[in-house]
Amino acid sequence: MDLLEIHWQDSVVRKVVELPDPDGAEHRLLIEINSPLDWQKEEYQILTIQFHDVYSYEVHEGACWAVPIILEAKEMTPPDEHGNRTIEIRTTAGYRTFQCTSLSVEKGEAVL
Repeated sequence: MDLLEIHWQDSVVRKVVELPDPDGAEHRLLIEINSPLDWQKEEYQILTIQFHDVYSYEVHEGACWAVPIILEAKEMTPPDEHGNRTIEIRTTAGYRTFQCTSLSVEKGEAVL
């Protein structure tokens, strides 16, 4: 999935779930967000963004008066020869970086 297919701006981070694989096959990271559908009517939908084959996740955020709100997401490096890419998500509290091979989006809450 392309990063630009997801509406990141003004999405509220609801929760983050790390799912390490003890066998080392596929580490995943889930971010559950409230994604705006209609700002004027304050309508949101819950989406879960799954990052696959995560081999790095860093949080560079400070104290925030409320839950982090996503300002933007961008690809910092294009996929390398193994498909690994670096993604940065800027929030109202700072930023988060991910190194993964792919991502996908599902409607609804993060379910383990």
